[in-house]
Amino acid sequence: MAILLYNRSCYSLLQSTIRISDLIDFALANGQKAIGICEKGNLFSAKEFSDKCRQAGIKPVIGCELSFNVEDRQFDVLIYPRNHSGFLNLMDILLNNRELDFQQLLIMNDNSNIVLKSDSYFSYLLNENSITAITAVIEKISKYENIYVSSLAENRAVNSKINEIVLMLCKKFNVKTIAIDVALYNREQDYEAYKCLQAIGKGTSITDTNLSLVTDASLKPPEAMNLLFDKASLDNINFFVSAIDLNLDGFKTRLPVFETGYAISNKEYLKQLCLAGLQKRLDNKIPQKYSERLISEIEVICSMNFEDYFLIVYDIVLYCRRNNIMTGPGRGSAVGSLVCYCLGITHIDPLEYDLLFERFLNRERISMPDIDIDFPDSKRIKAIEYVKEKYGLLNVSNIITFGSLTTKALIRDLGKVLNINQSSLDIVLQTIVKDEWTLSQQYEDNIYFKTAINSSAQLQKLYRIGNILYDMPKNISTHASGVLISADKLTEVIPLIKASDNYVAGYTMSHLESMGLIKFDLLGLK
Repeated sequence: MAILLYNRSCYSLLQSTIRISDLIDFALANGQKAIGICEKGNLFSAKEFSDKCRQAGIKPVIGCELSFNVEDRQFDVLIYPRNHSGFLNLMDILLNNRELDFQQLLIMNDNSNIVLKSDSYFSYLLNENSITAITAVIEKISKYENIYVSSLAENRAVNSKINEIVLMLCKKFNVKTIAIDVALYNREQDYEAYKCLQAIGKGTSITDTNLSLVTDASLKPPEAMNLLFDKASLDNINFFVSAIDLNLDGFKTRLPVFETGYAISNKEYLKQLCLAGLQKRLDNKIPQKYSERLISEIEVICSMNFEDYFLIVYDIVLYCRRNNIMTGPGRGSAVGSLVCYCLGITHIDPLEYDLLFERFLNRERISMPDIDIDFPDSKRIKAIEYVKEKYGLLNVSNIITFGSLTTKALIRDLGKVLNINQSSLDIVLQTIVKDEWTLSQQYEDNIYFKTAINSSAQLQKLYRIGNILYDMPKNISTHASGVLISADKLTEVIPLIKASDNYVAGYTMSHLESMGLIKFDLLGLK
């Protein structure tokens, strides 16, 4: 069956209207046991895609579109890691922005399936009238088992011309071809929404003739693929997919074990610190209810194996205290912890104010502890530098977040690209009371919004397209306070990107917890 491999999702920012759920739904609706994703230059979607595919009983095929250099020219290539080593190599290429030459690309076939796009490198050589060069390249790659050449969809005259020469040479030298067709929107009727998304990304209108658009780039069912591609290239898809044995569940880490310097367990060390802290807090006059509460909290913390988390937070606060960096008195559910109070992490006595530890940490509700540490904005960097120095530069990172197309911002953006006059947009925007409502919620539950939308065909068009684009990621940013600390180098666990002098995790926090990572909230306040 013609499994789709070359699908970009909305995580190829402002390039595709396809959501991860669209890919899952498409595979299930067409009875496909596998489906691919191939973002442009990033792996932001890899974990979410992998998890959702496996939950649905579908094999995830994860790829990434990169460039390689030949004589100072760049050409497109698709990389699909077959195993753990292949994925590590791909993460390293992206992190370090490594430029690949053709020979390096060929070597990657040891752990990845490589697809040379016929409409990139070979198209260029054809335009140069260099059949000899094409022949030499195809003969060279015939020596590598996992290098494929893309067959192009027979829906454009230029594709037919390329296929005629390239497929013939691949057959001659026994090089595998594969049916690859980019998908950038879910259904053909989503083309207009895709066009608007491109215009938003370029800051222009949909009438701009310079927009780079791809037509006929919807998710294609097997019957359509069978009409567009040759049988050999379609048959090779199953061989391509069956060779992939990549499971992102194998990428795990854990918190560092806090080094105490004493010949006792960290559980016992935490207990001793807390008892000493309690004596200091209460001036050695300890009521029974405090002792009982403290021992109870320590038992819960240690039973959930969070002793290292508390020791790490304690150590950061201790560093700040010793280096004249103020920290806040504590906030959120952490102020309900007597352990935090005894360690000097918070400065509010939870028993005095009848605050519940169970709101912070509870055996019955397994969740990660969440302690917010507040610093003066100008001093936060010093605390983070200390953490990097202690645990290792590659063991500490910020966390990626995505700015998204929310209701008001989306209406403004679509208004501009659709050339709707500002006064009409202002009327719609003034009807919005709750920006957190989706567009469809606004329409169903806000009569003023509904009336404004129905006042013109242009605004109805905006609403229709807006429902497709709502909440799609628009740009990347970093979590305001979240910092990851890992026992293993993060380069061996997750995709990272560089932002100034910091590393940033390429997955959002919702996907990091299952990999053994805990967020430390270090927030700078003005």
